[in-house]
Amino acid sequence: MRAVALVFLVCLVASAGEPDPVRRPGPKPKSELRPVWLVVGPQNLVVALKPLAELRQKQGLEPVLVAGRDVVAAVKRHRPAFLVIVGDHGDPEAAWHMPAKTAPLYRWRKVQPATFATDALWADCPVGRIPARTAAQVAIVVQKTIRYETRPPRLADLRLLGWAGAPGYGGAIDTLATGMFVKTVRDYAPKWAAPWLLSGDANADLCGWPPAQPARFATEMAKGSFLTALAAHANHAAVFSMKFQGRGIWFTGGEVKGTEPAAPMVLLACNCGEFDGRRTTITERLLFQPGGPVAAIGATTESHPLTNFYTGVAMLKVAAKRNPKQQTGPPAPELHMKPRRDGAVLRFGAFWQRTRDLAQKTSMPMIEFALKDVEGKLDAQIDVKKLRRDQQLLYALLGDPALKMRMPRKLDAAIERRDGAWHWKIKKPAGATALHVGVSHPGGGYGASQNPNSPKGRGERLNAANGQYVFQPIKGAGWDGSTEARGTLRLVAVTPDALYVATFR
Repeated sequence: MRAVALVFLVCLVASAGEPDPVRRPGPKPKSELRPVWLVVGPQNLVVALKPLAELRQKQGLEPVLVAGRDVVAAVKRHRPAFLVIVGDHGDPEAAWHMPAKTAPLYRWRKVQPATFATDALWADCPVGRIPARTAAQVAIVVQKTIRYETRPPRLADLRLLGWAGAPGYGGAIDTLATGMFVKTVRDYAPKWAAPWLLSGDANADLCGWPPAQPARFATEMAKGSFLTALAAHANHAAVFSMKFQGRGIWFTGGEVKGTEPAAPMVLLACNCGEFDGRRTTITERLLFQPGGPVAAIGATTESHPLTNFYTGVAMLKVAAKRNPKQQTGPPAPELHMKPRRDGAVLRFGAFWQRTRDLAQKTSMPMIEFALKDVEGKLDAQIDVKKLRRDQQLLYALLGDPALKMRMPRKLDAAIERRDGAWHWKIKKPAGATALHVGVSHPGGGYGASQNPNSPKGRGERLNAANGQYVFQPIKGAGWDGSTEARGTLRLVAVTPDALYVATFR
């Protein structure tokens, strides 16, 4: 009991609203130091996080729960590896209120606000917020997180969901948008991933039947993935896909049903993460739905299409863990994985922090030329450096930044190509219960739909376009086997707690 008491440090709120000084145990030997998972918020909300704190302790983190509103003092005292702010923002007099920092916005339109809310400035570590007003809302997020992290792995965890709305900028940008969307996923996503894509271009196979898009996307979320991403225009309440037959097609989050928590979601769209307002955003709505994403990232103000594009590219690269020192010569395994001592654990907040850092360094002159002025400018020239600065701060992570992403581990496999066939030999992971071998044939499939006004025809074209990314199973494949199939070969070993993957092209 003493050890538990030292871990769950919950301070009473002083009359001034600040936490009482915390008494920590004496200095630990360096070998015993563990990363701190710090929670700060009103006492009734903080206490509701105890079940998740117990899980984080089992995972090797040191949970520290602090009741109060002084985030700065708590961060300075405990030096966290992950910071969770629990409480909503909007009414300083409310018991559930937790403050947010603000930053100046580099504006490109006169109607934009001068500042925006950000939690990223509270600490150098990954920061997340559970924008709850009641302990019951906290309990929903806690239960979702525990359920998501502790369920057995499944092959659907290797899917990647992406939805790109219509740009609406006209000309070549709109014409080429879907092709660029598909090319970006093919070029930068992990080769072991099986994408399922949706487009807001009415002339594309990947559009499907427009009125069915929101419900269809929710259905695909329920099937599973390791990450879901939306890139589109949006307001605080919904994400916009396209106009069709005189009306807008919007994703509100209300289409999500069921109780099984979905994969974490990133919404590269304006305003959908405005946790600092008095109105509920789509990101908050999704977070508190049992079948919604286990954590979600959204912008607290207007975001720019150029830096959103760079962020999307960086996000795919971080997921792929690309090794820049690719070998040349004979075909070699494209593992796109860096082995880790902790079993390839990647936490969502760290994933996002690496994404932001890489996006700062990403530069594509042709893309920059096409996108930097599409929404206007107030200066003679758009200052891309300032756009990048704001991009680092204006996206809020709602949920636990220490969430364990369901990423695969590296599979130890030897393979060679001879006599027109792949031949492999796999070192079976401890506890492995199954092996899945499959081949995909990504090629085209985003061109003009042949059935522009038929719901059934459009649905069939959407299925066919995404079918090219499915890894068709090779039946009867063993740990030491071969196949004459061509394309991208994926080997997946399943254990009770992880997937082990290798891909070859």
